[in-house]
Amino acid sequence: MGKFTKLRVLILAGYLLPILLSFGSSIIVSIKLTSLKEMTDRLNSSRDVAEQMGRLSFNISRLSKEVRGYLLEKNEETAENFDRAWQNFQETSAALNNLIEDPEQQANFAELLAKVDELHDLDAQLINLVNNDERSLAIETWKIGKGREFADEIAALLETIRNRDEEIVKEKVEEQKEALDNLRIVVWSSTGFSLLAALTIGFWIVSIIVSKINMQATAIATAANEIATTVEEQERVAMQQATSVNQTTTSMDELGTSSQQSAEQAQAASEAANRVLILASNKTLTQEEIVSNKISLKEQMKEVQRQIQRLSEHLKQISSITNAASDLANQTNMLALNASVEAVRAGEHGKGFGVVAAEIRKLADRSRQSAEKISALIIDIQNATNSTVAVTEEGTKAVENIVEAINDVALNIQQISLNAKQQAIAIQQVVDAMNSLNIAAQESATGIAQTKTSTQQLNQTAGNLQSMI
Repeated sequence: MGKFTKLRVLILAGYLLPILLSFGSSIIVSIKLTSLKEMTDRLNSSRDVAEQMGRLSFNISRLSKEVRGYLLEKNEETAENFDRAWQNFQETSAALNNLIEDPEQQANFAELLAKVDELHDLDAQLINLVNNDERSLAIETWKIGKGREFADEIAALLETIRNRDEEIVKEKVEEQKEALDNLRIVVWSSTGFSLLAALTIGFWIVSIIVSKINMQATAIATAANEIATTVEEQERVAMQQATSVNQTTTSMDELGTSSQQSAEQAQAASEAANRVLILASNKTLTQEEIVSNKISLKEQMKEVQRQIQRLSEHLKQISSITNAASDLANQTNMLALNASVEAVRAGEHGKGFGVVAAEIRKLADRSRQSAEKISALIIDIQNATNSTVAVTEEGTKAVENIVEAINDVALNIQQISLNAKQQAIAIQQVVDAMNSLNIAAQESATGIAQTKTSTQQLNQTAGNLQSMI
C-alpha cells in the first residue's frame, strides 16, 4: 500500500491487473489449444493411416487378381495393371511408413511388407512361367504354392492393422474429447478466476482510493472549519476595530470642534488684551497731558481711578476668557488622551494618529500653562490696580507695571491662539488619518466577510465530497 502513493497509480493498476489476468488466461487457453491441435493432428494422421491402409489393401488385392487373370489369359494389359498396382502399393507403403507412429503398428506394417514382398516374388515367378509358355506349370505352382497362405496372412495382418488403427483413432477421439472438456474447464476457470480477481483487486483499489479521498476530504473539512472559526474571530476583531475607529473619529471630530472654539476664544482674548493695552497706553498719554497742562492731583487721581475701574472690568473679561481657554485646554488634553487610547486599540493602523494625539496633548499642556500664566498675571494686575486705588502716589508706577503685565498677557494670549490653530491643524490631520483608517477597517471587514463566505463554500464542498464517498 505504501507504493501506491498516487491515485493515478492505483487507477492504472485497477485497469492493468484485469488485463494481465486476461492475458494469463489467454496464454493458458493458447497452450491448451496447441495441445488440442496436436491431438487433432494425430487423430487426422490416424485417419490418414486408415485411408492409406485401405488403398494398400486394395492394391494387394489387385495384385492377386491381376496375377490370376494373367494365369488364365496372357494379356499385356493385365501385366501392365499388375505393374501399376505394384507401383501404387510401393507409393502407399512409403506414405504409410511416414504416417505410422505407433510401435505396434510399425511392427505389424513391417511384417505386412515382408509378406507382400514374398507374395510379389511368387506372383513374379508365375508371370515369368506364363511368359515362357509354361502356363500349366504356373497354374500348378499357384495351386500347390503358398499364394493362398500369403494372402490369408496378409489379410490377417491388414485386419490387425485396421483394428489397431481403429483403437488408436478411438483413443485419439477420447483424448480430443477430454482435451476439449479440459479446455472448456480451463476457459471457464480462468475467466471466473480473472473476474473474481478483478473484482477483488478492484474492490481493494476502490477501498484505498475511497479511504485516501475520505481522509483528504476530512482534512479539508477540518481545515475549512478551523479557517471558518479563525475568520469569524477576525471578523469580530475587525468589527471591533471598525467600531473603535468610528468612536475615535467621532472623538477627534469633537476635539477639532473644541480646538476651533479654543482658537476663536483665544483670538477674542488676544483682541481684548490689545484693547486693554491701548486703553493703558491712552491712560499714560492722558496723565502726561495732565502733567503738562498742570491739572490738579485730585482730578488726575479721579481720572486714573476711572481708567483703572474700566481696566478692572476688562481684566475680568480677560480672566473669564482665560478660564475658558484653560477649560478648553483640559478638554483638549482629555480628548487627546482618549484618541491615544483608541490608537493603541486600533493596532498598527493607529500608530500614526497616536503620535499626532501625543503632540496635541503637548500643545494642550502648553495652552493650559499659558492660561495659568495669564491668570497669575491678571491676579497681579488686579492687585496692582487695587494698590493704585489705595495708593495714588504710586499710580504712575502701577500703570507702568500694568502696561508691562498687559503686554505679557497679550503675548501669552497670542501664543495660546497660535497653539490652538496648530492644534486645529493637527486634529484635522488626525481626522483625515482616522477616516482613511476607517475606510481600511471597513474594507478589511468586507474582505473577511467574503473570505468567510468562500470558507463556508469550501466546507460545503468538502461535505458534499464526503457524502459522495
